[in-house]
Amino acid sequence: MGKLISLHPFNFVLIMLIAISGLFISDNLNSYILITVWAILILWLTQHHLKWKAMFIFILLLIPAIASFYLSSSLFANTQVATSSVNSHLKFSLRLFSLALISYSYTLHLPKEKFILNLLQRRFISVKIGFALLAVFNAFEYLGHEFYKIQLAYQMRFGKKCYSPKIMLPLLVSAARYANTLTISMYARGINQNRTYHTEIQRYTIVDTLIVAINILVVLGLVYS
Repeated sequence: MGKLISLHPFNFVLIMLIAISGLFISDNLNSYILITVWAILILWLTQHHLKWKAMFIFILLLIPAIASFYLSSSLFANTQVATSSVNSHLKFSLRLFSLALISYSYTLHLPKEKFILNLLQRRFISVKIGFALLAVFNAFEYLGHEFYKIQLAYQMRFGKKCYSPKIMLPLLVSAARYANTLTISMYARGINQNRTYHTEIQRYTIVDTLIVAINILVVLGLVYS
């Protein structure tokens, strides 16, 4: 599905914070569910391809932790606690689930490079810090590709995938090479001298402000409905 609207990088953070604030303000199970659905719907409308697989895996890993928290807080609570207190445990557990899912989903789809470049353009962070953050994010992506190539080479040679801790050795070698190349590149470009660079500016428009305003109104409506 093609995206219907485009989110400014800052709006990923703003919409996430609006949804999280709504979850903290609300004390209703239905509001938690509706706010979560609304937040995921915004992502679905603004992304070419939503990373459903990663989100589904996260949910599968999150459910046992939330279920364990709910059972431990409700079953091992004081036996004289009223039923309303058990309901409060359920609300708190669902709130934790919604907080984790919304935070992970928006962080997963956040265009990190554009976000950091926008912070640099507006002088919210220094050049050194900005490019250091970019290097960190690129390092994770680089090591992911290296891990895939190592697995592919191992599978071609031995006919199976490698899950041994020994795979960390070639990854450490790749990480050392990446760090050395990156250090030379950043030094040659004068990052240590706070030099600036021309990048395309993605301006914050009236449409972006309108999107944030709509989200505030919708979340407030879901909280107080």
